[in-house]
Amino acid sequence: MRFLTFLIIAFALISTPTSASLNTGMDFFSQCSLENENTIELINCIGYIAGYLDGYRSAEAGIRLCIPEKGLSPEQAILIFNKFARDNPEKLQMTARILFGVSLAKAFPCEESVE
Repeated sequence: MRFLTFLIIAFALISTPTSASLNTGMDFFSQCSLENENTIELINCIGYIAGYLDGYRSAEAGIRLCIPEKGLSPEQAILIFNKFARDNPEKLQMTARILFGVSLAKAFPCEESVE
């Protein structure tokens, strides 16, 4: 369940107006075709795949965060990361995916359920 939640969050964070047009597998295939001469679409495809893989690896690392119900825009995520990076320069040697995940986990910690 945590893995699925993180993947959903990762997809939400990497969504841009360009990637929002990836509604179907055919859209994705069209943008990701190595014969595609539209450089922006191909770069978007590479970014989409890289974000997916980073989300998967971050979930494996056990990063836990709870995004508010209203969501999180990519711009807000960037602001959160930049503030975290400025406030924690000693952590900048960490891998980007882990550092980004940690910055969001610090901003949006999950409350432990009491049973």
